[in-house]
Formats: sequence, C-alpha cells, structure tokens
Amino acid sequence: MITPTTTTIGGTVILVGLASLLGPVLWRDYTLFLSYGPGGLPQNALGWIVSGGLLRLMSVEMLSTAQYEKSSDKRSWISPPPRAGLRPQVGSHPVPQRQLAQLPDEEVMATLIQEFDQITVQNQEIVERRESVLETHASATFLRNDVPASSIAQGMLREISHVHSSGDHSIHLTLSPQDCIKVIDAGWGQRHGLAGVENLKYLAGFALSDQYILLYAPRDIAEVKTAMKFVQASINYMSDSQTVE
Repeated sequence: MITPTTTTIGGTVILVGLASLLGPVLWRDYTLFLSYGPGGLPQNALGWIVSGGLLRLMSVEMLSTAQYEKSSDKRSWISPPPRAGLRPQVGSHPVPQRQLAQLPDEEVMATLIQEFDQITVQNQEIVERRESVLETHASATFLRNDVPASSIAQGMLREISHVHSSGDHSIHLTLSPQDCIKVIDAGWGQRHGLAGVENLKYLAGFALSDQYILLYAPRDIAEVKTAMKFVQASINYMSDSQTVE
C-alpha cells in the first residue's frame, strides 16, 4: 500500500488553496468577458482564454499620445471641446473593447444609430455599409472599392468605423495622428488595447492601426453630434482627404 508522504499532502493542500482563491477571481473575469456581448472573438471559454490571456499580455498603454506627437502628418479635421466628467471605466479585456459605465439611454442609442446611418446615405459616392470584419457582429462603414484609400485604410481592410450597437454603443474608428491626440487629450476616447501591435498579424492575419481609437458612447444628443464629427473626420482621413458631410 502506498502511504501519502508529507510532501504530497502539502502539495495537495497548496493546490486546493490556490484553486479556492483563484476560482472566484477567474469566474468573475469570465463573466465580465461574457457581459461585453458579441464582438471579435467567440463568446465562450475559448474566446475568454485568448482575450484574457495572450491578448491581454500583448496590450498597449491606451491613453498615451507620444507616438502621435512624433508623426510628420499634421492634418486634422476636428477641434473638440473637452468632454464633461470623468472617463468611463473600460473592461480589462482587449477584445472586445467595451466601456462598463456611462451608458446611453434608449433615445440616445436610437439617435446615434440613425445619425451614423445617415452619414453613409449622404456619402454613398465614398462609403458603403457592410458587416464589420473587425468586430464581425456590427454594421460598419467601409470605403467603397472604387475610392482611393490611404495606406492606413488598406491595412484596416477599408473599414472606417462601427458602432457597438448590440452592447455599450461606443464607437471604433481610425483617425489622423493629430486627431487621435485631440480625442484622447479632450477625454472623448482612448486607443484600442491592441492598436499598433504588429504581432497580431500572426493571430488574425492583420494588425490594427496604431491610430485605432475607442470613442466613448455619447451620453446625450449633443454628444451624438460630436461623435458624428469624429466619424466624418475618420472618413476624411481614410479616404485621403475626401470631403464628407
């Protein structure tokens, strides 16, 4: 008969102790991941492991503007006022990137979607609406294939912006370096956690632009109007200075 040694018993006690401590932490992290809603990765344990493990390790600092200040591209299409109040809390998982607080009410959500759709209608010679290739669960604005695209737009598969309409109603878009600075400094948004991470190519087949920005969900109708100016600026930049309404 094999008799447990002191070492074996001690190791078992340590493992049980770690499991009792880590189990609730991991479960809370998993349920947080599920709460974001669909977007980018499978909404299951595999998606959670990828986002909360490998992608979280690859994440970048999201409020820095140092990389944009070095750019020789000084074009800008916006001059936003400071956003009132504090920044909303954003989830710790890089994909999907969602905010957890300061969510809009139903009226603001509906107005945001209506205004976002209207930009596409008004600029059909430049953009079109298709399912997002970055989120896979959202309708996105793309540059039309017959419109010249900047190198940044080509790298982003011509996708300009999308609203997270099944979740928090925040917006992802790509802006010029100078407009990235303005959005972050004025408190309207932050970088994507994987913005500019070249190693993402080995996992997804493409890398997100360093200028890929999360725009916080508008809290009222006035902020919807401001958000649409950012979307227009993104179209201008990605279409290499096309003028949009």
